[in-house]
Amino acid sequence: MNEDVSPFELTEYGDGKKHRFGLLLVDLWPGGDAFFEKHGEYVNGHTWAKIIRALVDRDTPALASALHYDPESEMCVVRSDDRVALLAIARLVRELRADQHALDAAVESAKKHD
Repeated sequence: MNEDVSPFELTEYGDGKKHRFGLLLVDLWPGGDAFFEKHGEYVNGHTWAKIIRALVDRDTPALASALHYDPESEMCVVRSDDRVALLAIARLVRELRADQHALDAAVESAKKHD
């Protein structure tokens, strides 16, 4: 697993028969709480799980059933047997972190999706 998913982490674990992968999304929004507060949201793993779920359902619904979310207060883990799907999620979140207008739209979309 040499793919760059920074600042996140891609991990592999399994029981010897079936491998599962986990994308650990930490340090989700280094820009502070004010951005999310203006949307009535908290900057935490639960909010990011809603954002990712809404965007996947909208843009790549075929991936939705392959992804499992484990949000925490400080991070969000997205799990799947499909490593390529997790790489796509890492790219998506990195792009959102770099584009405040796209993130604004994604947060509002997630609120409607919820």
